[in-house]
Amino acid sequence: MMTWLLRLVLPRGDRDAVLGDLIEERALQANSDRWYRQQVLRSIAAIVWMRIRRCLWLKTLGAALVGYLVVVVLVIANRVLMSVAPNATAYTIATLVADFGVMILGSYVAARMRPRAPITLAVITAVMGIVSLLQTGDRASREYQFFLIVVGPVGALIGGRIRAWQRRNA
Repeated sequence: MMTWLLRLVLPRGDRDAVLGDLIEERALQANSDRWYRQQVLRSIAAIVWMRIRRCLWLKTLGAALVGYLVVVVLVIANRVLMSVAPNATAYTIATLVADFGVMILGSYVAARMRPRAPITLAVITAVMGIVSLLQTGDRASREYQFFLIVVGPVGALIGGRIRAWQRRNA
């Protein structure tokens, strides 16, 4: 888990070297697990602060917000089209499926702008879902609640993975 977190924040060009050095140093330490956790946490803090100072996070956030805007526009269009569904269950199912596809597409667009934007978009989606649920309480259906907090962020991550796969195979 600690290695995954560090890999997430490290610049792509530095990942192998930094992780390799940490693993080599870890083997020399007496209390290696504790030492490794401390080093990773210190490194993450320093890397995140460096990225904030360089405003790299702002570009990623901007790309994620563009992806979110794409999702919002397509979801509104989807609601208009789905309003002709024959019954409430068909509407709910069609909406969830369509919204999942829209989230993947929005995330893909964000990933074309900034490779890490889908992660930010997934977090934004989950936070918006939690805020929405706090506002609506039990009035929202379980399917809607599940979509907002789980399916939406998963769709955002899938869109990013599709773009990463496309970039690797280009």
